[in-house]
Amino acid sequence: MICSLDAFRLLLKKWENESTQVAVMSAMRTPSEVLATAVVQGHIKTLNDSSFTIAADPLGNSIAIVNFEHCLFNYENAEKLLGANEAKRYEDCIVLGLTTEDGHAFVSVLSVKEKTT
Repeated sequence: MICSLDAFRLLLKKWENESTQVAVMSAMRTPSEVLATAVVQGHIKTLNDSSFTIAADPLGNSIAIVNFEHCLFNYENAEKLLGANEAKRYEDCIVLGLTTEDGHAFVSVLSVKEKTT
């Protein structure tokens, strides 16, 4: 179970070393409305102590940069988060949360299951 910054860094390093595809789903909201949602799926291109970047293709046409240093970590059941049908595509699901007076940001980071033929 991922519940600390160090454990999350180790998992990201594992995914980077194994070239695991990663999906990042984010939702930013104020107390009264959702401001933005985004989904990017790709491989980890950069990883440091407080952030990582994934790119959907080698040209970097669709990227996500996730800063996680001041976040809360929660290992979540992908089925509960996405529904049974959509969750079949993913393995690990970690939800990062950051709350301020002005709003909230939640980022779900998931490993994508390898396709079997």
